[in-house]
Amino acid sequence: MRSVGRIGLLVLLWWKQFQSALGSEEDSCPAGSPRCGSCSGRILVVGAGLAGLVSAQTLQRAGCEVVVLEAHGHVGGRAAALQTGPFRGFDAGAQWVHGGEENLPIMALARFFNLTVEHVGGNTDFEGDHERHRLFLAHGPNEDVKAEAFRQYLQAEEHFDRRVSWVIAEQRRDLALRSAWQLILNRSFDPLFEWQLRVRNEQSWGISAEQVGTRLSEVAVYSTFYSQDAPGDAKLIGGFGSLVRELAKGLNVRYNTEVTSISLESAVSVRTANETYRGAAVIVAVPLTVLQQKMHLQPPMSSDWNASLHRLQMGDVAKLFIKFADGQSPEGSGTYLLSKLVSHTSRSLLYYCTWEAATSTRPSTVPAPPPSTLICLLSGASFSEVLKLKQAGKEALRSRVVEELLQMYPQLQSTAVEAVQLVSFSWDPSVLGSWTSGKVGSSSRDFSIFEQAIPGIAFAGEHTCRLMYGTAQAAIVSGARAAHEVLAGRLDGTIGSTWPFFDKELYSLCDELADEARKENCGFTCPTLWAPLPEVVPSLFQDWQGMPKKARRCWSRLGWRPLSWMRQARKPASSFKKWPLLSFAEKTAATCLGFSAETWNAALKEMTDIILCRSGCTHLQLWDCLAKNQQRDWQHLGIDRSTLNEELASAAATKSWRQLTRLQRKAAIRIGYRPWLW
Repeated sequence: MRSVGRIGLLVLLWWKQFQSALGSEEDSCPAGSPRCGSCSGRILVVGAGLAGLVSAQTLQRAGCEVVVLEAHGHVGGRAAALQTGPFRGFDAGAQWVHGGEENLPIMALARFFNLTVEHVGGNTDFEGDHERHRLFLAHGPNEDVKAEAFRQYLQAEEHFDRRVSWVIAEQRRDLALRSAWQLILNRSFDPLFEWQLRVRNEQSWGISAEQVGTRLSEVAVYSTFYSQDAPGDAKLIGGFGSLVRELAKGLNVRYNTEVTSISLESAVSVRTANETYRGAAVIVAVPLTVLQQKMHLQPPMSSDWNASLHRLQMGDVAKLFIKFADGQSPEGSGTYLLSKLVSHTSRSLLYYCTWEAATSTRPSTVPAPPPSTLICLLSGASFSEVLKLKQAGKEALRSRVVEELLQMYPQLQSTAVEAVQLVSFSWDPSVLGSWTSGKVGSSSRDFSIFEQAIPGIAFAGEHTCRLMYGTAQAAIVSGARAAHEVLAGRLDGTIGSTWPFFDKELYSLCDELADEARKENCGFTCPTLWAPLPEVVPSLFQDWQGMPKKARRCWSRLGWRPLSWMRQARKPASSFKKWPLLSFAEKTAATCLGFSAETWNAALKEMTDIILCRSGCTHLQLWDCLAKNQQRDWQHLGIDRSTLNEELASAAATKSWRQLTRLQRKAAIRIGYRPWLW
């Protein structure tokens, strides 16, 4: 009997180990177990891209048991290296460290894992130092034309930035980014500007300007890591694949395990085609389009939640790799970025390319080998073209590449092209896109769905990170944030750890501005907030006694007095009239101050807030610059980030003072409103 009992015990132990290996047993890490550290049970992470890997590492280093479920046969997601072929080791997706050493999240990991970066220069629009950028026209490269193109664009961009909020407010709706540019510039685009607009939008948003919403892309706050004297972008030596390899070490990853549904109805259960995994919580770190189209959540999310989710989108970008035979590269190390003047409808393949050497983990002190590979990014009309070439076969693609190269380098031998390869995550059924942008009609409010506390589940991925969406650093920070949502402050297992993402300053960067972004966006004065009005009507932002006598006389003719000027009395009747309704005398007085019909109507909508700001109100900064108590005051009035800063309509604006609750009136008074100003 004793031997039978021993055999039974062995069988039982074997069965437990077998269940643990399959991951099918329920809550194998029970609450209170010492080996669970800061967790109350096993945590499941769906997706082993940057977001999923950082989530898993953060949880595991906090003492949790973590199982990562990955649909591919490798880790890394859109930061993975190519696994096979002549370009093995090159980055299939993420390629640059935007902001270089100022990029806090990526550099924190690079230092932790002793990885090094090398300077590239440039920014998210145009990679590489300016002097290493060659722009090709029909008859070859031209530095003067390139310099003129950049000058024109920066001049237009300054004008656009001053007026874009006005235009969105005036239209009372979001616009496609290209439409906003056309409306503001009020002219047809010349070829130089057309090329810049296309390249900048495709590089920033992975999609054409016709498909991106202006409110989210240009009006909402966005964090970058470019200080005034920043040296620009960098690359990880060894590529992002070197970072992925370090992040994956020591993790329990189940490969080729595609999740089809997640249930939170009784306990957390994650279903695949062949298995059901159970745990205390799940972190969903799959790409946006997979979440939209393929991930079934039970119980279903609300209709508002789904509406916000579907106002976000992923673009389509392909990478074209071109390898040249030894010694036959048409460019030397003096060129990094190669671009070609194209229209927004052009189907050219070689209009935005960088010259790269084979990836390696060489020390930063060792010079890079000469570039022998051209990597081109294709989106918009060119993505449609390359899809046709992909279907036609590799020889058709090679012929097209050689044809375009010969147009740029007539002396090049066609045999110089040794290999070509196309890669796009849009063609990967487990990704289905490049990176996130907002559709027309989106706002930063749409990201709030990922900030809501939902028991048992958290979301990670670049699409969940409001302040940095669409970037590798967004994926990293969102992964750490999701881990801390699961940990819920239980950090006993982190004492003495050097893991950088136990630092709240890092893992909160999706929701709180980085220092550099705070310097750029916060502390605005009234004239700065309403630019370019101060240039047109400077007296609008001056004290009554401090403005010139002539301006005071003109304001007096419009009915303004010292008390109304400083919110102590009602605004005059003229401040409620649109330009066509003003009398001749009122128009004369307004013109004397510098107003035109357009600027008068624009100022009319903002006059109450201008009075508040002029009177010392501190609530009229960007939402992310406000203190928590100031944000709460606005929230009492039903106003959030998108209504305050992104011209989204607010229901509070339709209520009279008497319709406000007592709590709302108190909040309004703290902000600076008075009954006669509401």
